[in-house]
Amino acid sequence: MPLDMCLSKDPRSPLVVLPCLQTPANPADMLASQAMQKLMENLERVFDLVIIDSAPVLLVNDTKILSHLADAVMFVVRWEKDPARRRRQRAAFSGRRPCLSGRRCADAHR
Repeated sequence: MPLDMCLSKDPRSPLVVLPCLQTPANPADMLASQAMQKLMENLERVFDLVIIDSAPVLLVNDTKILSHLADAVMFVVRWEKDPARRRRQRAAFSGRRPCLSGRRCADAHR
């Protein structure tokens, strides 16, 4: 199926989404495939920015596989909810690839 037939335009924004309609039997194999590599290359040719929304990096192997297809990795952390040990593990993981950094103090109650 042609890529443009799989994409869905958000009517309220300029975003274009490639939805996952069903979970494959073995997601890790699909994400590590040549077909996925080719899909990412095609998306990078068509769009200025490609964002992959995935599971937290420490929970499933899929995210680690996807990180090798990305130019950068961004972690979203709820500082007082996320244990320090887990934050250190994520920081160690992000050392493998360029990492977007910054913070937003949302939900900060003082």
